[in-house]
Amino acid sequence: PGTYNVSLVVNEGMPSQSPTCKDIVAVGATKPIITGDTALCTGEVLSLGSIADSGSVYKWAGPNGYSSTNDKILIPDVDTGYSGWYTIITSLFNCESEVSGKNIIVIQKPLVYLGNDTTICQGQVLLLDAGNTGNIFSWSTGANTQTIPVNYPGEYIVSVSNGICTVTDTIKINDCGYDLWCPTAFTPNNDGLNDSFHPKCQSFLNSYQIKIYNRW
Repeated sequence: PGTYNVSLVVNEGMPSQSPTCKDIVAVGATKPIITGDTALCTGEVLSLGSIADSGSVYKWAGPNGYSSTNDKILIPDVDTGYSGWYTIITSLFNCESEVSGKNIIVIQKPLVYLGNDTTICQGQVLLLDAGNTGNIFSWSTGANTQTIPVNYPGEYIVSVSNGICTVTDTIKINDCGYDLWCPTAFTPNNDGLNDSFHPKCQSFLNSYQIKIYNRW
């Protein structure tokens, strides 16, 4: 593209003739520049833009047959299937630009689940496991291991990172209390319901003794 000076001389045998000059403007589309993401995590929004001539017509192409004629790409909730090369060609006055491309990597987020909220009793130890062996761990307790033992009630938070994507999960552990109660009757008929008579406690009982003073 550019501006060129063209001179036209017509020789008709006349003794003196002056040339006719005209500026010719050659129009062409400038190669666009792709802006935006290079690496992102699953579940995020893929956002790509372009720097191109004003008034350009856009033609995007991407993995799995993706295409668009918008000036930018916005794809929500991406998965790893959106990884790959994204290219753009612009055209101006029916003149196409060179192809621009960008490689996009969509990285799987760690899947972290500490379990449902639960209870803990005195003397009990729970093992919380963040899974995702080989990742980077950061617990609210200050630990940086995949698993931690827990023997006190509270809220426990873990962040797991694969170096690009970070996911956080929380579990609440409540105190089970020390309630102790005994049934007032039992039915030893081997139906699986109340067949035995014994105290029940939400905590642990190391031993107990029952004394029966009378009967019906």
